[in-house]
Amino acid sequence: MAVTAMKAKNTVETLREVVQDLLVPDMKAIKIEVESHRREMKAEFGAVRNEMKISFDSVHNEIKALGDSLRTEMRLRDEKQTLANQALSDKIGYTIDLRERIAVLEDRGKRPS
Repeated sequence: MAVTAMKAKNTVETLREVVQDLLVPDMKAIKIEVESHRREMKAEFGAVRNEMKISFDSVHNEIKALGDSLRTEMRLRDEKQTLANQALSDKIGYTIDLRERIAVLEDRGKRPS
């Protein structure tokens, strides 16, 4: 019985040595390769993230500049329209004033002297 137990123990030890000699180095190599790929992916993800941030910032700045430009153009058009409205109002006021003066002159012309 002791010999059988010893043979079983030797077989287990031999199997353990085979696993350690054949599989452990491959598993370590796979682990190193997986870790390397993980680092590469992390670095690539960071690069893509930075590129996207730069792109989004660029688009944001372009939209902001366009909005600022539109606001400026609208303000200038509003000022121009306000000036045009004031000029028209002045002309209408002047026309009404002239009409009143003409009416007064016509009224004087109709009165007997």
